Amino acid sequence: LSENDFTGSLPASLSHLTDLRSLDSCDNELTGTILYDLVELTNLEIVDIARNQFSGTIPQSMENWTNLAQFNLADNDFSGFIPSDLGNLSNLSYLGLRQNHFNGTIPYNLGNLIKLENLHLQENELVGTLPKEIGALTNLLHLRLDYNELTGSLPSSLSRLTDMVTFSVLNNEFTGTLPAEFGNLAAVELLNLQQNLFTGSIPKKFEEMTSLRELFVSGNNLRGPEAAGLCELGLVRYRADCSTGCSCCTPSCT
Repeated sequence: LSENDFTGSLPASLSHLTDLRSLDSCDNELTGTILYDLVELTNLEIVDIARNQFSGTIPQSMENWTNLAQFNLADNDFSGFIPSDLGNLSNLSYLGLRQNHFNGTIPYNLGNLIKLENLHLQENELVGTLPKEIGALTNLLHLRLDYNELTGSLPSSLSRLTDMVTFSVLNNEFTGTLPAEFGNLAAVELLNLQQNLFTGSIPKKFEEMTSLRELFVSGNNLRGPEAAGLCELGLVRYRADCSTGCSCCTPSCT
């Protein structure tokens, strides 16, 4: 059903398709509160309804979706809390909740999703801290938390995500110093920490991020001295505030 010009809502009779394994209705103009019509479909492996105008909340009880591998609700009008039951979907590899109106905190038991490779929570209204349990997602490749209202420090447990390629927390309210342990993230290519409240300096251990190609740390309260080895990493893009004393970045000066 994807990439058409469908409007209106999907029929509630979808709930009768007990053998349904994949529902892909992305890139339409569909409306309604479809998720509650799907909760009894125990064979679902893919739910991709991104880029529509669906609304409502995610059902609190999702114990029947044990086969679900991809759950993509991005670019809709969903709201409410992210239910902790999502942490019970042990086969989930893709969780996309980007650009909705989800609020509340990130459930700590998302750390149970050991097969998860993509976690996209950006552009919502999430608050609170980033649970340290996220550091247990050792298969995670992409973690996007941009444009929320998250606070507190970044947990050092994230340094266990050694396969991670993308980590972005652009435009939140994170505080504290940048964890030196992030130097263990040897696979990271994009690290975006812009527009937060971080203090201190860029840790020298960041020089060990040998795959890093894009580093964004401007819009914080960071100071020098710069880790000299950063300029030897072959960064394609490196943006930092002038206060860091960066010698090879695109400076952001106020």
